Amino acid sequence: MEEILVTAADNGDVVAFYTKPLAERVHRGLAGEEVPFSARFLVENVYSSAWGLAIHSMSRLIAVSSNLHRVTVFAPALINGSLQPYMAATTMGHLTQKRDRNWRILVTLPDAAGNIPNISFVNDHFGNARKICCVDISGDVWIADLWDPGPVLLFSSRFAPPSPFGAGPFRFDLFLANHSN
Repeated sequence: MEEILVTAADNGDVVAFYTKPLAERVHRGLAGEEVPFSARFLVENVYSSAWGLAIHSMSRLIAVSSNLHRVTVFAPALINGSLQPYMAATTMGHLTQKRDRNWRILVTLPDAAGNIPNISFVNDHFGNARKICCVDISGDVWIADLWDPGPVLLFSSRFAPPSPFGAGPFRFDLFLANHSN
């Protein structure tokens, strides 16, 4: 498993790099060598200002939230490492989980949701990414199954004291215990 660096921009561009060739290019460039650049493995756009990023190394997933009140999850093919276009998917769980091609999984929140600066993957009991958790700028917490998306409002702060950008108190008894080595 290689370390990656993911960038997101205000125009919706998302680019992911392998860090090893990136570091090699910097070191060789400082030594005066001309080095071709081939560290990018994901070059996509989420069609609106990108806010949050989440990376799940075990499941090899990258999630990006945007001002479209949507989370785009990039699921690269597990059998071919080439830069191929990502096919859009919304409810094709049995197809996307096979990972025989690059998938772009779209998780769209209801109109009541705000912009989403905070996102995170939620694991199953085996450590695989199963759900995506989002906190919008109103402080509402949304959760959706990655392989059969349909967002559910988990917690609403609309009746709690206001806090900026989704930061504030949260009930920990809503979560499963996680024991890691």
